[in-house]
Amino acid sequence: MKLKRVTVLLSAFLLLSSSVAFAANTQTVKATVSNLKYTLNGKNWTAKTTAKPVVINGTTYLPIGVVKEATKTNITVDSKTGKINIGEKGVKTPFQQVSFNYDYFSNTRNKSYTNIEGKEYKEVLYTKFSAFAHDYSTPDKKYQTLHLDLFAPKETVEVTVFEDLIDDRSLGNISVEPGKVTSLEVNVSDVKKIMISLKNFDNGEHEFVILPTSYYK
Repeated sequence: MKLKRVTVLLSAFLLLSSSVAFAANTQTVKATVSNLKYTLNGKNWTAKTTAKPVVINGTTYLPIGVVKEATKTNITVDSKTGKINIGEKGVKTPFQQVSFNYDYFSNTRNKSYTNIEGKEYKEVLYTKFSAFAHDYSTPDKKYQTLHLDLFAPKETVEVTVFEDLIDDRSLGNISVEPGKVTSLEVNVSDVKKIMISLKNFDNGEHEFVILPTSYYK
């Protein structure tokens, strides 16, 4: 996934976490809290986080939360390994291994739905719905990208991924036509919870499948 390019006007562009370990060494330093203002893509911008930039030995350091929000890039600190991960993780985490609500969806091994495009899957997420359905996943701000492999057995289904259950915060949408696997990839950096929304307002019930090849990264 290409990351959105942004411009943040500051004297320097560096990262700061309140407790970052570089290798195995830590140092106590004196810092001055700065009241610098942000501009994002040429417009005045206010970050959600209340953390402030600090100046250490003449260099300005930004809070990680500010960088994540402004650039839509996931940044996580692993205090055990002393590493900071920026962007996508090196491994894929299966979609269902991340917290999922199962309000409308359930797991099925019914071969009517696990045999897709000539490939047999052990198990898939399946739902049958009228007009609309939705379910929730909680990436908890740990990932950069959500990749969904989707399948509509009989009728076209409109799929939208929303941020934090708020209908006007769409992360991405796609029209899944019947009979073929369709992929949707969205940026979930700094997103705690998502809602996957399905719609088809034609009469009758509609079926839908999320394949086990879906993942977070």
